Amino acid sequence: MRILGIETSGDTSSVVLLEGNEVAREEIFASRRTICQVLVGHILSVVATETVAAAHLDGIAVSSGPASFTGLRVGVTTAKTLAYCCQIPAVGVPTPLAWAAEAQAEPGAMIVVVQPARRHRLYLTTFFQSEEANPKQQAETKVVDTEGAVAACSDLATGRPLVVTGNGLLTEAGLVEVLASKGQVTDLEIDSPRASTIARLGAVQIEEAPSDSYFSLRPNYLMVSQAERGLGVNLGL
Repeated sequence: MRILGIETSGDTSSVVLLEGNEVAREEIFASRRTICQVLVGHILSVVATETVAAAHLDGIAVSSGPASFTGLRVGVTTAKTLAYCCQIPAVGVPTPLAWAAEAQAEPGAMIVVVQPARRHRLYLTTFFQSEEANPKQQAETKVVDTEGAVAACSDLATGRPLVVTGNGLLTEAGLVEVLASKGQVTDLEIDSPRASTIARLGAVQIEEAPSDSYFSLRPNYLMVSQAERGLGVNLGL
């Protein structure tokens, strides 16, 4: 299968062309405030054709959140549009799952993914690393403050290995030092997962998805946007 992977959840984005399970081309690029202008150009670069349709893709996998509102909106909308034009499946991969998969925890470990929300709050998602390849999510993503993240890690760090990852480690001063006492803290190279991880995680979904799956693809914002909050409405976007 030829899969286009799109990851736009942070200030650093990436796109990839996955052939089988091998990366043909992957580009990682700064995207803060420029994602709308640069994303399509990088996609055309990795598929190495004049149009995406000419790349003969079997599907598109995109990071679906929760994460940055603008990044998710641009990435998911681009994936839906390209999939519609090419009449191929487009599927969403939860952003915390990609973070957990990249943590490469040993079987039996718990994985806590912390991501920045707004106003010094964090998205917190817990996973269990079984003998299978992909971590298994244990509960719905929660919105917590720093103290809540520390408390959750303290509860999970009893009796089994604990790995903490996610770009929340980059945004909350002092959080790394506190959580390091609870378990292993991942040393992050960039502030988002890799598009290659998104594509690999989405491959099984693409095999089973109908060609018009792009109609039901939506980002998981979890929280309402600042504009909606200011107007007192929730548009369900």
